Amino acid sequence: MTLEGKAAVVIGGTGGIGVEICKKLLSSGISKLAILDVNELPPEAIANITSCNPTAEFVSARCDITNKSNLEDVIRSQVMEKFGYIDLLVNSAGTVDERDPGRLIAINLTGVVNSSLLALKLMSKEHSGGRGGTIVNISSVAGLEPTPFLCVYSASKFGVTGFTRSLADDLIYKRTGVKCITICPGITDTTLLSKFFAGEDLLFPWMGSIATEVKKNYQSQSPSAVGECIVKAVSEGDNGSVWIVNGGLSYKLDISANQFVMPSSTEISE
Repeated sequence: MTLEGKAAVVIGGTGGIGVEICKKLLSSGISKLAILDVNELPPEAIANITSCNPTAEFVSARCDITNKSNLEDVIRSQVMEKFGYIDLLVNSAGTVDERDPGRLIAINLTGVVNSSLLALKLMSKEHSGGRGGTIVNISSVAGLEPTPFLCVYSASKFGVTGFTRSLADDLIYKRTGVKCITICPGITDTTLLSKFFAGEDLLFPWMGSIATEVKKNYQSQSPSAVGECIVKAVSEGDNGSVWIVNGGLSYKLDISANQFVMPSSTEISE
């Protein structure tokens, strides 16, 4: 999808990764941008973001992704009313605080499911005014491999990966015209991750030293690397593709063909 002139919504846009995503999208030609987050975006942060494309239409609104009715109300009343349509949704809201598993799942997985399904409905070519589009959900490398010091977080991100890939099936895409892409970042320098490695958010606090040792073996990356990967994936990525961005390098993951639930050789009549 060409980003020039498109309308984008970034959920979780006030965090370290979210801000960089917004800046990269605007620099790539997005002409309408809505940032939704439970936290209010400070004026200086807004100025920093909008300087990347001063002529773009801009919306910043508070939104609780764990509250389905609030999420829908904000998107319909503050985004659709102003922009008229959505071409791109990026879900970047997230937490690594495992001390409250229910809250983590609500933010990292349930919120992603609810916002994706709402965006799918609004963007679908079956919907009046729908133009098709792209949904990008941020998972994690911990959503591809077991991560013992992040059990609940890993579970939530496995869920995001599975949900997004399932939503990308051709049975759905052919009807809606909406591509779904998964982004799996590695260790990224953010405030949330700093708290995690300080041992503040662990389900098993005694694993803090283990997590720190693991971190030493990997090159961390800046949030801007994730933003760059998203621009690349949206512009070049196929529907259903999974992208890794790790150590500042991004690439499309080679996913093996389905073997169990819906093998690729299975023909289904609609």
